[in-house]
Amino acid sequence: TQIFNNRILKTLPIDWMRFKGIKLLIQGFIKETGSKVVFLGDNKDVWICGEEEGDWFKGAWYSNDSHRAQKYFGYDWRKGYINRQDEYLPAALVELDPNGVECVECKAIVSHDSVDYLDGFGALCLDCRAEYQYAL
Repeated sequence: TQIFNNRILKTLPIDWMRFKGIKLLIQGFIKETGSKVVFLGDNKDVWICGEEEGDWFKGAWYSNDSHRAQKYFGYDWRKGYINRQDEYLPAALVELDPNGVECVECKAIVSHDSVDYLDGFGALCLDCRAEYQYAL
């Protein structure tokens, strides 16, 4: 992206986004490389080149799947390797339950900023996380 910016974009006229031909050339190059680039212009103009390669979720465009829930796989020192196909841990951008998260160990409901997702355990409140950290 930095090389493309330095060698191509910086050589274009300031108002290049007005020209359909230039946009088509840039779009072709970006798509050919499998990249995605968001251009922000004056007056809140936005052009997402490679938009179809990303996802729209709740009014925001994501270039990857970080907004989706993730399946949980991990190692539990009490049970060995586990593969929980049906259990999902929320990704950072998934809409979270406003009531909080249940700790898998003590069952306390805690705020989202007071929980840690630990492989082999799931969602642990910070007290339980500290206890397991000490035990290990």
